[in-house]
Amino acid sequence: MSNKYVLVTCISTHRMRYAVPVDELQKLNTEIPIEGLEIEWAKDCVTMEEVTEFSQEWLGEKIVDATILDEEAILEAFDRDNDYLRAWTKEKKLESIRNWKEKY
Repeated sequence: MSNKYVLVTCISTHRMRYAVPVDELQKLNTEIPIEGLEIEWAKDCVTMEEVTEFSQEWLGEKIVDATILDEEAILEAFDRDNDYLRAWTKEKKLESIRNWKEKY
């Protein structure tokens, strides 16, 4: 009998906030007045990952889908999702998967 595994896919959501001093934004480009553009400039800085996080709140997880996979399919998913662990032996991968329960 082949071992079966339930693969559950979730999306984890965080609310992130960033605080940007307007006078510092103006220093990014002194040739163009920032007035009226503050929000757009700050959003551009956040998009470019140039701003230090102000705060965050975890909003939870939403289950997207779930499916049952046999051992061969779960190992294929393991390699696809964890490319950096591809060199592990089959036994080590299965041991990692079977160590599924969080320890609090």
